[in-house]
Amino acid sequence: MSEPNPDHPAPEFVPDPEDENFSKEPCVEESYEPLRPVGAPLSSDPSQPPGADPSASSKDTPGVLQRPGPALGIGCGGCAGYFLLGQIVPGILFGIYLAASGRMNDVQAATMESLPFLTGAAVIVAIAFVVVSRRLGWLDEGPLGPDAIWKRFAWPIAIAAACPFGAELISLFQIHVLNLPFQEQEILVSAAKAGGIGFWLAIVVGAPLGEELFFRRWFYGITRKPLGLWLAFLASGLAFAIIHFNPTGFVAYLWIAACCTFAYERSGSVWGAVFVHFVNNSIAAAMLSQA
Repeated sequence: MSEPNPDHPAPEFVPDPEDENFSKEPCVEESYEPLRPVGAPLSSDPSQPPGADPSASSKDTPGVLQRPGPALGIGCGGCAGYFLLGQIVPGILFGIYLAASGRMNDVQAATMESLPFLTGAAVIVAIAFVVVSRRLGWLDEGPLGPDAIWKRFAWPIAIAAACPFGAELISLFQIHVLNLPFQEQEILVSAAKAGGIGFWLAIVVGAPLGEELFFRRWFYGITRKPLGLWLAFLASGLAFAIIHFNPTGFVAYLWIAACCTFAYERSGSVWGAVFVHFVNNSIAAAMLSQA
């Protein structure tokens, strides 16, 4: 092919106005929508391309504020259900047992003997909440945690060291600076006086396992996605503190909940939170036993 000669440029094309195919209007580039795949759902969101999944229109979009939906209601109802099924119902059954056995005059001693049963019932209820919620699709898979395996153990150990120390500082500040009373739950004080293997099983094993499965794995798990990290963090902590029914230790319970939730997030496993709770309750039980 011969190269163009700059001294003799090619003649400029001039369209014939008489030509019926000639249009004086400027050409406009037409745009065509992509075809919708066969069987794909129709998208009602105009911002989504044809064939997009309408359920994923804004749910997974970063920076979009989501409505809480039913998660908060489920969480509040779940807390009430946990309190009823894990504490009130076993308590009523225990009262019937005391009345039938004629031990109503020795309620405190009988309560201490049955403390493992009461905490065990709460553990069973918490497990049931987790299993049913996962079946219904309410519960997410939980945080992934760090990539390094050693960090999954290092975080709970570090947090477990800080948790009881922080709770003790809160109690000292509340007593000596704010001049406010601070005391443990009456049932824990009574159980510590009674002592026995039942006390240690209930406080050191049953309470950490049941409460962390419910408040961290279940309550925090169903509210983390719709409410966001920090609101779910706060909501689960408030629920944890309220359900202990100890106004003087409310701030300390918030601190313990924050430590357990942080351990759950950083370790990627609810067992990290259980470990932190276990260490905190072990130290608290030892101090109560000595006192």
